[in-house]
Amino acid sequence: MAERSEQGARQAPKLGEGEPPSGRGRDDGLLALIAALALGLALALAPLGGEAKAQSRGMFPSHSGSPLTDFFSALFGGRPSYRSSDQPRILVTPRPLDVMPSYSGGGHGFCVRTCDGRYFPLPGRAGVEKSDIAQCAAFCPAAKMTVVSTSDPARGIDGAVTREGKPYSELPNAYVYRQRLVEGCTCNGKVGGLTHVDVMEDPTLKRGDVVMTREGSRVFTGKTKGPPYRTADFVEPSRFPELPRSMRARLDELTVASR
Repeated sequence: MAERSEQGARQAPKLGEGEPPSGRGRDDGLLALIAALALGLALALAPLGGEAKAQSRGMFPSHSGSPLTDFFSALFGGRPSYRSSDQPRILVTPRPLDVMPSYSGGGHGFCVRTCDGRYFPLPGRAGVEKSDIAQCAAFCPAAKMTVVSTSDPARGIDGAVTREGKPYSELPNAYVYRQRLVEGCTCNGKVGGLTHVDVMEDPTLKRGDVVMTREGSRVFTGKTKGPPYRTADFVEPSRFPELPRSMRARLDELTVASR
C-alpha cells in the first residue's frame, strides 16, 4: 500500500510543471502587441519628414494632434483635424460689366468743321484730344473744329465716332456741306477756303505726320523738338519704316497725281 502510493506520487506531475509561470503568457502577448504597434507607428511616421518640410512652406495643412494620436485615429476610423492655413488669401472682386470703361475713337482720325460737317484727314493717328484739336485748328483756324476717328479705315467717315462714341452722321451738321454753303463757315475767312500753314513753323507736328511739299509727300521724323524745323526733319515715305505699307502706297498715288 505504501509502495503504490509512492509510485503514484512519482507519476503525478508536479504543480505548475509544463505550464508557464503565472502571468508570463499575458506579458508575452502584451509585448507582442506593443511591438506590432511600434512597427505600425514607425511605418506611419516614415513619410512625415517630407510632409513637415512641405508644411513649413505652406503646401499642406498641419495636423492639430500628435503623430501618435493621428496614428490611432487612423487605425480606429477617426479623422485627423486640421488647422486653418496661415497663408494670406487673395480675394478678387470682378467689376460689373456696366461700369467697365469703354473706348471710342483712336486709329484714323478726321478733322470736322462743325458749322457744315466738312472734314479732312487728321495727319498721323488720332491721339490726345487737345493735341488733335490744335492740329485741326492749325489747318482751319477760322472755324470751330472737332475730331472723329475710326479703327476701320475702309468705312472712312461713315464709321468714325467722337470720343464720346457719337457717330459722325449724328452730328448736328453732318454732310451739310454737300447740300449748301453755310454763310461764314470757312477756314480762312474765304468761302470754302483752307488756310495755309508753313510746315516748318507748325507747332502741332508729331513724329509720323505726313505733309505735302513741292517735292511730294514727306514724313516728319520728329528729330527737332519744336519749330523752326529743318528740311532734314522730313523724309520720303519709303525712308520711314514705321509708316504702314498701305499708307505708303496711297502717298505714292497722291504724289503721282499731283505731278
